[in-house]
Amino acid sequence: MEGDRYRLTGDLRYFAHATTDAELPDPWPRFREQLEAHCEAEEASYLANRDAFRRGQFGPQMIIDQLGGQPGEGNWYYRGGSAYAFPVEYDDDGIWPISAVGNRFWFVAEVPGWMYRRSGADGILLFFEPVERLALLTFDWS
Repeated sequence: MEGDRYRLTGDLRYFAHATTDAELPDPWPRFREQLEAHCEAEEASYLANRDAFRRGQFGPQMIIDQLGGQPGEGNWYYRGGSAYAFPVEYDDDGIWPISAVGNRFWFVAEVPGWMYRRSGADGILLFFEPVERLALLTFDWS
């Protein structure tokens, strides 16, 4: 965090759509065609949900699954090694991401990802590390 704003410290290419064989080789026939169709459908789904929300067409529903406390178990982390970009520690109190310099992230909230698009993540989890003022977003799927 810089002041009251977030600044992305990761690689912006994470959000890029791979468009060439050099960027992402085709692992099976018609892969690129299927990828394009998927991305277009997800973008259309997001825009439809956004517009419905703006028009007040969403019925009452929970927008936060959990606020504070311990994060739930799930596949947002990996106990068996370093498959994800951040290490975790687990103890009697729960599971906690750890920053690159060893500081513990604190769980802030989890929101349902499916509210944003038709096949969104089950959960979007936000963690905050107060010493370096880092925010970490990660996703959970069932």
